[in-house]
Amino acid sequence: MTESERLKIITSHECKEEEARVALLFLDLYKTCHLEGIKMYRKQLFSFNIFSLTDNYCREWTSITETKELWGWVLRQFRRRKSFAITINNVLSEIILATDKFLNKLRLEVPVLSNRELNQIFLELFLLGNRQYGLTILSEGSDILAEKDYLRHLKAVPPINQAGAIRLLTTPGDLTAIERERLGLWRLAQEAGQNQLIKKILLARDWPALRQNHFFTKLESHAQVFCWVQNGFESATNLDWRYFVMQLREILDTKTELEIQKTIKRLADKSSLIKKKQRQLISKYQLSLETQSFFSLISWLAILQDKRKEQVQKAIAALDFIWVEIERRLKVPRAQLYKYLVPEITALLLRGRRVKITELKARRQIICFSYLKNGQIKTDYVVGHEAIAINNHFLEKRKFAITDKKLRGFVASVGRNQKKVSGKVRLVFNPARDTFRTGEILVTGMTRPEFVPLMKRALAIITNEGGVTSHAAIVARELGIPCIIGTRHATEVLKSGDKIELDLREGTVRLNLSIAK
Repeated sequence: MTESERLKIITSHECKEEEARVALLFLDLYKTCHLEGIKMYRKQLFSFNIFSLTDNYCREWTSITETKELWGWVLRQFRRRKSFAITINNVLSEIILATDKFLNKLRLEVPVLSNRELNQIFLELFLLGNRQYGLTILSEGSDILAEKDYLRHLKAVPPINQAGAIRLLTTPGDLTAIERERLGLWRLAQEAGQNQLIKKILLARDWPALRQNHFFTKLESHAQVFCWVQNGFESATNLDWRYFVMQLREILDTKTELEIQKTIKRLADKSSLIKKKQRQLISKYQLSLETQSFFSLISWLAILQDKRKEQVQKAIAALDFIWVEIERRLKVPRAQLYKYLVPEITALLLRGRRVKITELKARRQIICFSYLKNGQIKTDYVVGHEAIAINNHFLEKRKFAITDKKLRGFVASVGRNQKKVSGKVRLVFNPARDTFRTGEILVTGMTRPEFVPLMKRALAIITNEGGVTSHAAIVARELGIPCIIGTRHATEVLKSGDKIELDLREGTVRLNLSIAK
């Protein structure tokens, strides 16, 4: 088969173009698809789905046309059936609860579990992940929405107030996982600040004394509940009580008792305050029921996305207990286990069969094709140089000529009601590997949970991708950091060290030629 025969015309979810050329290599015979993962809807969502992982940076490619169809279908279901969102929320809650149980079981029992039992838990976690993904992929339909799609619902709102109205109406009232963790931590800080003995122990790092104090039980419980909050979508950074002690020490060192009280109140009252402001805006501008339904759906999808991250991060935390135990028993390093495929983990646990190191190294560059075969979702893989070639076909479509040195996106957060922000760019694709300094402007394709420590230190955030319910948008609002999303080409146009200016009224990013390298 020639190279030209292996080229197929498909569409790209990430670069949002109607066509992108990609080498499908020898997978021509398969029609790829995604299913919802539950029996409620039996609806095919995408005719193909492709993930690329190259140089530790992951991209997802799907059809724009089918993404639009998905959005229309979700919108109709949400408006027609009151039980639609409730049913999905209930199923997703069951999945998260089941994942919690596995995490707790592994934390307590992993040394005494047999290889067969470890494999069974691993497979059940994998199936839970499939069910979760089948549900939460519904939120990705909103990715095709542009600013104009939101504005057409807000014609009654003066133009100067429209951007703020969009941010308010799309902000979920429920606390996100990050906010729940922060609320719990700040309450611990308040208790420690009001008890001079506990405060002294924490600031002195007197761990033996801390372990003997009743406060340690609460601290350890918080650590166990939120050990996963910095996990990525591949590897785990499971946190223990020592990490949260450092967070408490920072709060006690830098915040007054009044500031701690205000932070707790702001987080505790967030839900009621957001809903109150939303009601006031709806009443003030007499927004129609159709508009209210539209923004209610967007807000619900934001919650769905947050639950997806929570489930994935918890599953990764649970899997890490399995990886540690495999490493101990079978002497296979975790860095290698991350690159094993599902059947290979089973073969390793049950038969001791290892994957060659050369094969694992090739998987640093990997393309995954999902497809349906005999009613089941299957995945094929292409690795190494062929994967790089495929990824390059996609990225070629992202190249474009820019003449005015300006990018335009959507303002997801104005920080502390800022209008303009200037600073130096730092491109980050792998937060565990790439350098980032406090006060720089974080520029990346899209953020993930492992980006949060960097986001907290960023002057501002810019992403290629994402909608108003994306991870970057939600976290930036929580942290009060300026953020522009959906620029499409920021990582191609900007370079680390560039001096740029963000206009948080227009959603533009301008390169300052007089200072940039």
